[in-house]
Amino acid sequence: MKKSITLSDIAKESGVSRQVVSAILNPNNSGNIRYSKETCQRVIEVANKVNYRPNRAATSLVRNRHGALGMLINRTGSIPSQTLQHLLTFSKERDLIISIESYAKGDEQLPIFIREDCVDGIILFENFHQSLISRIETLKIPAVYVNNNLTSSPNAITFDEHDAMDQAAALFASRGKEKIMILLPEPETFSEKQHYSIEGRRRGLQSACERRGLAPPVVINQNVQWGDPQFDAKSYAMYRGFLLAHPHINAAVLYHDSQAPAFYQAASDAGKRIPEDIAVLGVHFSANQTRLLPGLSILLIDPRELAHTIIERLEKKRSGAAGNQKPQVLKYILKEQGS
Repeated sequence: MKKSITLSDIAKESGVSRQVVSAILNPNNSGNIRYSKETCQRVIEVANKVNYRPNRAATSLVRNRHGALGMLINRTGSIPSQTLQHLLTFSKERDLIISIESYAKGDEQLPIFIREDCVDGIILFENFHQSLISRIETLKIPAVYVNNNLTSSPNAITFDEHDAMDQAAALFASRGKEKIMILLPEPETFSEKQHYSIEGRRRGLQSACERRGLAPPVVINQNVQWGDPQFDAKSYAMYRGFLLAHPHINAAVLYHDSQAPAFYQAASDAGKRIPEDIAVLGVHFSANQTRLLPGLSILLIDPRELAHTIIERLEKKRSGAAGNQKPQVLKYILKEQGS
């Protein structure tokens, strides 16, 4: 087999030391080594000529880090829209790779990230079994728990559901909409333990309505199966039947914006115009709302802020600079559109 090109080979060809070559080709770890622009250009030209590619595995041994973050997912719908794109951007700026692994509750083996030492930190966007969390913490793998039930963990990043519902109630009240319904999933939609956002939104909207002298919100629970055409058809029938039976309802909060197409159709077939007869507000996690007319007003987590927070917290934990880290709560942003 052809001999691999090393830093020493490039140093010999360039007429400089191996340390200078290493500093030029690994600028993030150059230390205090100085070199001229001419030297930098010469080294890069030699490296390109001999098709040098650094061995990431060997480099990780020297740096004592893998240069990779692992992301465990089961349902991509739990990741706010565009967050992954920003995660990829911020990780690239830090010379990090993001590796995604699918993992479900019934899987017999632990994720590769846990079984093998191959990542510097793990991102979890969903509720996973406690045995998996315990294993991560036992092995002292830096981890960030995003929008799941580990809300009191110092590694948690959660969303402010109460403030979101306060914004919703304020918006409806400003439009003269005082009879509000909210669509919430059944607890078993996500796991054996109810996701914190379900109760957070129910209580948050109830408190917000009380403070503003509005009628108590009507809660509609359904067993959510996003992406299933049969589920969408059942949802449509449920929404239409409810709106026909409760003509006084003039505002609706959707738990997830993927519910919007079925709700829009149901409202139209129930003889209700959006927003004249019923105002609609959704929580943004997918791209479904972009195809709706009128456009769906949404509450969204800034994906750039979320991605930056995740990477920063993992990097601090990896470097030992996290200190006494506390759970972090991000607020939703209200984006008004036509609905």
